Amino acid sequence: MTDFKNLFDIRIYNYFLNHERLADFLNAILFDGQMIMDTQDIIILDSNSSGVLLSNGQTIKRTRDHLLLVSLNGEQCIIGLEHQSYADKGMFQRIMEYDYLSYLRQYHIYEKNIHERINGVMTLAIYYGERKWNYARSYKQMMNRSIRHLRRYMNVEFHPLVEMVKLDETRFQN
Repeated sequence: MTDFKNLFDIRIYNYFLNHERLADFLNAILFDGQMIMDTQDIIILDSNSSGVLLSNGQTIKRTRDHLLLVSLNGEQCIIGLEHQSYADKGMFQRIMEYDYLSYLRQYHIYEKNIHERINGVMTLAIYYGERKWNYARSYKQMMNRSIRHLRRYMNVEFHPLVEMVKLDETRFQN
């Protein structure tokens, strides 16, 4: 019997290995359909992340669905894509771990060569489920009321979620 979830995962993974589709998707989502990013602006990176947590020496390993290095006008950013076929309230915790490990990997390079700069990291969660996403999109949405003056210092911000069933198809070029 075929495992349809695995089949979906394989197909969606392969679909986003195409640079034209990646550029079209990122332009639709990040630039409201304007053709800002071109295929040459995107490099597909190794999506395996691992790091040693300094507090206890524990090694953790995570694998993203896709990891991209995007360059625009001499500026760079790392963009992760995480495909989600069902609602999973733990998804944004995993995304924070992925992003943290991407920063940690870059920091270890920076630590050895202060002239090496760190790229910003963001992850787009792409949700394919038919039901509306009803879980939190950030720690901020899960938090108790906190001291208002201190909120701006808390690292609990929103993580982008793309709900495929709500996308305007006219924003895509191909």
